[in-house]
Amino acid sequence: VAELIKDIVEFSPMRKLVTVRRTSQRQVQFPKRTGVFTASWVGEIESRSENTGLTFGLEDVPIHEQAAESYVSFANIDDSEFDLAALLRSEFAEQFGVAEGIALISGNGVKKPQGFLNAASTNSVNSGAATTVTADGIISLKYAVKTVYAQNGTYLLNRGTLEAIRKLKDGNGNWVWQPGLAVGRPNTLDGDPYVECPDMPALGAGNKSMAYGDWRRAMVLIDRMDISLLVDPYTRAGSGQMKYVARKRLGGQVVLPQAVAIMTCSA
Repeated sequence: VAELIKDIVEFSPMRKLVTVRRTSQRQVQFPKRTGVFTASWVGEIESRSENTGLTFGLEDVPIHEQAAESYVSFANIDDSEFDLAALLRSEFAEQFGVAEGIALISGNGVKKPQGFLNAASTNSVNSGAATTVTADGIISLKYAVKTVYAQNGTYLLNRGTLEAIRKLKDGNGNWVWQPGLAVGRPNTLDGDPYVECPDMPALGAGNKSMAYGDWRRAMVLIDRMDISLLVDPYTRAGSGQMKYVARKRLGGQVVLPQAVAIMTCSA
């Protein structure tokens, strides 16, 4: 049968949320303001003095590499009813996307991007309950970022956290939030859109289960090289196999921490 039965592979759509750039270098540097001065009030002919404090620095974003290998027998290639090489390319792309989504959320920065859950200086709030989420906690999360970032704010959470939020009720037994039903309007929490990210931590004591912010300003994803596929018919020929080697180079991290807030399950 020229059809393959496949389970759905879920991964976080971070690439659609953050700023994506391309480079031909091993590292990208973003100029960044690190300090500001304070303006002064003066009289008409009063002497002025220098306002110090305005400083600048660089935000370094290194490039990392993904790699994967797969061996397929020559007989399998001969006998397959569908394009096996095209299938492998699709599988490599899918699994690279899975790894990318995980890294942009919880990566530690070692040979991979640093995720926002591990970024320093991000805003943090408690959920209001030891192991779950509360309506007050969600509101606190939204107001933990400045107004200019909240204007383009989006919540990130996994499906289990969303289920818990959908079950929140007020004192009269009414659900606190409902998904938008109007055509063209996204589902919202407290008026702002949300995105399901399966790689976000589940609800539980001490878990960072929800985040909010202006992701395009907060994070950057740098593409150095798209997926490169090497087909090697020689190395494994003695065992009757074709070798496929895929690699991709990219980098990413938070460049503006104040544009993001993270909610931790805690009373």
